[in-house]
Amino acid sequence: MSKAISIFLYAIVAAVAVNLIACSYASANGANGSGVSLYLKHYYENHIRKIRGWHNVNGTRTYFPNAASKPPFTMGAMPVSGKVYKALYVIDVNNKGRMKKTIKNIENLLNDPRVKGHIRVELLAFSPGVHIYFKGNGFKKALLGLKKEGVEIAECANTLYELHIPPSKLYPFVKMVPSAQGEIVIREAEGWAFLKP
Repeated sequence: MSKAISIFLYAIVAAVAVNLIACSYASANGANGSGVSLYLKHYYENHIRKIRGWHNVNGTRTYFPNAASKPPFTMGAMPVSGKVYKALYVIDVNNKGRMKKTIKNIENLLNDPRVKGHIRVELLAFSPGVHIYFKGNGFKKALLGLKKEGVEIAECANTLYELHIPPSKLYPFVKMVPSAQGEIVIREAEGWAFLKP
């Protein structure tokens, strides 16, 4: 057995022994054996959960980053006064995780205080990405929320033709563009940022 493996095994045995001793101490000082459970609860909350991102803050379990206590901004690009920023988000895969991420990224952009109120955004789907607009897929509420914020919801008409998808399968608020490739080229020529999460 190598020296490294021996040291590793000794470390595990030592950790178990320390925890058993601590449990015994907690049991001796607790009522009706509750000391053990209190000790284990304390250990779990203050050690194991830290590994997973949980921390104790003033006696309250908190997961960081906590939306209620965002860190102050200390750096980053500064917006140009009076400028309207433009961003084109593209989804071309039938993957719910990527779709959720794309929607979340758009929401984050819309809420960035540097561009809030002077940003134009378009969400463009094509190829298998068209599934983000299928009725009953679970994204209607999120997409309507984006539309309410002024996001243009666009679909490639070529995709519907090539995949034999009737427009009636899509949410009625989706707008059609002749081709996704043409839309991307035109938007980039107009100075839109191209984003593909």
